[in-house]
Amino acid sequence: MALSTAVLLFCIGILNINTLGLPIPTPLIAALFTIGFVAGTLFSDSRNGVYPWTLVCGLIVAVITTVVIICVFSGIIFSVTGRFKLDIDSLIYSFSTCMIFSVIALNIANNHDIVEKYINNNLCPKKLSDQDLEYYEDLENTNV
Repeated sequence: MALSTAVLLFCIGILNINTLGLPIPTPLIAALFTIGFVAGTLFSDSRNGVYPWTLVCGLIVAVITTVVIICVFSGIIFSVTGRFKLDIDSLIYSFSTCMIFSVIALNIANNHDIVEKYINNNLCPKKLSDQDLEYYEDLENTNV
């Protein structure tokens, strides 16, 4: 329920940002980005990350967290201020759709290793190149 509510507020927040602009001052957005960058970099570094990639991981974490926080906060503001002009039927449909997507996302997150194996084996099978075949032939010839 909480994840589907957050997804719904995220979507409403995108609509609010699209129509009215950013509800959060720019210095606060910069502070959110900075905190996300530092946290993402430290998290990546504590997991034995390689130096340039720790900064890239911090950047990705910072962008994602900043966008999500801004959109959810904007959705909350849009809903509370009364500018939310959506009838109850559309709201229920939207909430149930978000609930379905959140259940699918949680199942994928919990079973990511199974999903990754399925994608690697079935959707993106690895085909050996000519260079791989030559390498294996050289291995067989040296062992004989």
